[in-house]
Amino acid sequence: GTFYNALDVTLDNMADTLLPTNDSRAAMLSYFSNPDRIPWVWSFPRNTSFDHTLFTYGDVSSAATAVEKSVGETWSDPAVGQVHDSDGPFVMLTGSGFLPFTTQQRANRGGVVAGTTFYVIDIESGSVHASRSVGSDGVAETVDNCKNMAAGCDEIKNALQMDPVATGPTSSRFVSKTYIGDLDGKVWRLNVDLNSSTSEVTLSAPVALYNAGKRHPLFSSMATVTVGGTEQYIFVGTGSDTLPSTGVNHAYSMLVLLDTGSAAIKKAELLMETTDGIGPDEKITSFPAVAGDIVFFTTTSYNPTTPCSPYSATLYATTFIGGPAYDTNGDGVLTASTSTSTKAKKGGSTGGAAVDSTKVFTASNTRATAPFIVDQHLVFSVNGKIEMFGDPKDFNNGVGQAGIRILSWRTVR
Repeated sequence: GTFYNALDVTLDNMADTLLPTNDSRAAMLSYFSNPDRIPWVWSFPRNTSFDHTLFTYGDVSSAATAVEKSVGETWSDPAVGQVHDSDGPFVMLTGSGFLPFTTQQRANRGGVVAGTTFYVIDIESGSVHASRSVGSDGVAETVDNCKNMAAGCDEIKNALQMDPVATGPTSSRFVSKTYIGDLDGKVWRLNVDLNSSTSEVTLSAPVALYNAGKRHPLFSSMATVTVGGTEQYIFVGTGSDTLPSTGVNHAYSMLVLLDTGSAAIKKAELLMETTDGIGPDEKITSFPAVAGDIVFFTTTSYNPTTPCSPYSATLYATTFIGGPAYDTNGDGVLTASTSTSTKAKKGGSTGGAAVDSTKVFTASNTRATAPFIVDQHLVFSVNGKIEMFGDPKDFNNGVGQAGIRILSWRTVR
């Protein structure tokens, strides 16, 4: 759907009726049988702007505001933070998500373009503090998608599909800027602040930091880290592991970018095996994870010509500038590999010299989830199992990400 919803899960009075020492399943189910336990708080667009009589499942009404009609499908997972300082409001930052052109053209939507807008929304009330559109290159905006990529139609309708990354000053928990990519292949930065005189949240005009090109749409989350207190690195994979392989003949990549203020410098580009319908067609899986000075990401390789063995998964580990993170050839020296140099294809010739590789783990006949960091360990799921990397004797030194997010699923027959 095209609506974000907020629920209050505080459960302030839970201990009054369900003691922490009570392990009765019936008592817990009885407590949550009351729908008021977790109240609905607000929606964006407003629930009063939903017309259930429209089409099969309803849609925004013709009376909805233009900013409400600009929201696409809610694929963009919001980032939450407090703006500027301890007196600033907590906000939700999110992109509008892709919306098919045919849906956008419905009479109730009044011709408003949906999918290219970024929002700053008040956490408590659901009110929109500010919004900005990143626009579009104008190509493929009159169709839902391009189906004949071999004929040069390699663009899709632009949208802020990916999850934004919110960050701020070094060693600060307050949000001052956010990064997000679009399906035109552009990486954007938007600055968030408070107006000193009105205390209203402000959102700067989007700054186009980098253009990967229309053959490299940005679907998945990115990671960012500050080095030395001044250098802001961005790590983002292009393409998607759910994009088709037919009619395509180019390599997706993991980009390492450095935000210089007005633009971003490409520090490295790790190219995947070319997607050409022959195989292995390698595509980056979801978002990268940063642990210390190492960036981890996974890929899925498809083999269209051998359908009985359709997938293989690979885990990569790189430095902040795209080099190998570990001594994988055991020579005691971390030797830069040509397979990780800028614009060098993995598996390229090394002249016979023993080199280290960014590849640290592979598994056949399976797909891997994105990696995440928990307590100084790297965790991801592959082949129906949870894989964990790290020192088995070194635990309880940090919290990390205490949860697993399911982006989507599908049945493979």
